[in-house]
Amino acid sequence: MKPLKIILAVLIAMTSFPLFQTDQNDELIYYPLNEGNIAFLKVNETDIYLFNTGHEVDRQQILEQLGHWNNYNIRGIIITKIDEHNCGNLTFLAKKYLIDQLILPRSSQSCTIDQKGMQVIDLSREKSVQLTKHYEVNHYPSKQGKAGNIELKRNNFSAYWYETSSVNHKSDRATIVYIPSYIYEADLDISFLDKLDPRVAVIQEKAKKEQMRLLNDVFSKEWIEAFFLTNKLSVHIELGNNPYRIFLVRR
Repeated sequence: MKPLKIILAVLIAMTSFPLFQTDQNDELIYYPLNEGNIAFLKVNETDIYLFNTGHEVDRQQILEQLGHWNNYNIRGIIITKIDEHNCGNLTFLAKKYLIDQLILPRSSQSCTIDQKGMQVIDLSREKSVQLTKHYEVNHYPSKQGKAGNIELKRNNFSAYWYETSSVNHKSDRATIVYIPSYIYEADLDISFLDKLDPRVAVIQEKAKKEQMRLLNDVFSKEWIEAFFLTNKLSVHIELGNNPYRIFLVRR
């Protein structure tokens, strides 16, 4: 891996890191929550895709953020792992908004919604889904039959949600790897990270600060640039015809 400067986002109020110039303003936003996990993909200044819906205790935070985008349509919700940290507000959001697609890593009675006209896609069968002309979602199932990993791709850009190292990863190098709230230092497989070879890691803040330090140590030793989501900072990736530009926004 090429050496990269390790930047602790927790120490930065609002900073911009222009890695490439872009020609349009699609945006992937990793948003900090108190308990669960969520990310927003804004496309064409009209549509939003949600990656997970957070925990029930995060509901007000999510509603406040969606309230800034009243002119957008929720085209789809992609669940990366079926549990309370990712599915907590799925039913609530389906009652409040019209949703075109629900994409799940596998079929589930506990993490689903019944909305007229909505398409439900089971990634354990489809493996890959084309969201738009430019974006696709790929699923890498676990070798052990448990939760696999999800990847968002646009040309050479890849955003990877880390759930397990027990998968057959056949994709290109990951641009960004996301470490959810329930993944700790002991859960990371260094040899698998070497295969992913990400340029950037986005890490959801942990309740135990010692885990923040341990995770930073892991990525520092691997020369991966690390950004920590805190209750005051979100990580934004601007996507266009060229790969990306990454910056932090203070809430």
